Amino acid sequence: MQKQELNEILHAIKYYSGEITGKITKLVERMEEHFERLETKFTRNRVLSLQ
Repeated sequence: MQKQELNEILHAIKYYSGEITGKITKLVERMEEHFERLETKFTRNRVLSLQ
């Protein structure tokens, strides 16, 4: 392969790795929100069951 081809491949890898990282970050944030909601629901149920 020539240097130009390798540079194009490297550029594509950098671009898509950044895109994937962004998607993973968004997914983790959504999961954290869901877990927080679940924790709130469990806490409410625990409090109600103790009354």
